Amino acid sequence: MLLEFSVTNFKSIKDTLKISLVCQNEKDETSYNNVFKFHKLTVSKVEVIYGKNASGKSAIIEALANLQSLFLPTTYFLPYTPFKFSDSTLKSPTTFEILFTPNNSENSSIYRYKISYNKHAILFEQLQKYESNRPTEVYIRNYVNNDEIIKVNPKFNKNNFADLFTNSVKPNIPYLKLFTNLSISEFSEPLKFFTSQLINISPEVTRRELFVPGDQYIDDPELKKFTINFLKSADINVSDYNIEKQIMQVASLNNTKINTELNTLYLHHFGDEAEGKIPLNQESLGTKKMLILAQYIYRAISKPSVIVIDELESSLHPELTKLILTCFLDETINKFSSQIIITSFETSLLSLDFLRKDQIIFCYKDKKTCKTFIKYLKEFSPRKTDNIEKHYIAGRYETNPDTDIERIAN
Repeated sequence: MLLEFSVTNFKSIKDTLKISLVCQNEKDETSYNNVFKFHKLTVSKVEVIYGKNASGKSAIIEALANLQSLFLPTTYFLPYTPFKFSDSTLKSPTTFEILFTPNNSENSSIYRYKISYNKHAILFEQLQKYESNRPTEVYIRNYVNNDEIIKVNPKFNKNNFADLFTNSVKPNIPYLKLFTNLSISEFSEPLKFFTSQLINISPEVTRRELFVPGDQYIDDPELKKFTINFLKSADINVSDYNIEKQIMQVASLNNTKINTELNTLYLHHFGDEAEGKIPLNQESLGTKKMLILAQYIYRAISKPSVIVIDELESSLHPELTKLILTCFLDETINKFSSQIIITSFETSLLSLDFLRKDQIIFCYKDKKTCKTFIKYLKEFSPRKTDNIEKHYIAGRYETNPDTDIERIAN
């Protein structure tokens, strides 16, 4: 579960920008079960970020993805992309800070993780655990007189395991990542959140997977059941799918041909007077996307997760975008209170009968400084009866581009 996330000095984000999924107004009326209780907190299941093109919406999503990438086994460098429109930030560190819990149960602990780094090295790293209202430090890593110092709380340093790493950690590797194969809960639980419970989906992710379906579509009957029901609910006349393994010849480095086995997924379509199957690569972009999203949504609702999607509505009908969000709002589907954060241009979601005013975020880019900042809809003090979509289209929230056809004509 994600409670807060903040980022500083990353792409178009110069000053600290914070997204909070902790709701302040618990009496906000909606017809959906949009929030859930955790300890004494009211936590949002859905956040939707709106804004002009180039306002910085994707930068927020990428910031989460970059933080997660630090803990993946394939990451060997620090993803450093500072704000480029100020001399003071070009060599300043990027900072991520996240408040989260690996489990949504009442006895789950809350963690706060913070990391600052530049192109060459991690300059600060800290992990805290909330066992009460006050955090307890698990470890802290920083520099004192140009010497790197790592201090681990003896309470969590069982059998002195942590001491094995304090002198061998590389400057570009998070200290937390070194505990991947050790079962010390104060380290393994945060790692589990970053590596398996935080799910980032970009358009590039879905494109990579469209034409080579994985074995999970064959081996997991529950995934198949969910996927078929998901596609049926989208009213795209799909009743089933199957995967056929095909042998294809590909050229090797020495120009000889070798046989390679590939999966080909076929969707079964039905109509009143006809039926048949079509290979996935011949389906529409929207159908392909729904199939891929089904896999990620199934993952998200099968265990406590946070799914983050840039431009969810791309290639999808507005009702399908709403259907996906409703999967997370419906507690009979989303039994683990998983969360979804998206960027969007889809105005039909802008209704206080569907979303709360603390679940709608507007993203802006300052015209003078080129830096990104955000405002929540609640900051505009809307009334329950306001037509938010109409006001958005009319420009009340200043998120519409100031287009000028005469510039093109001239």
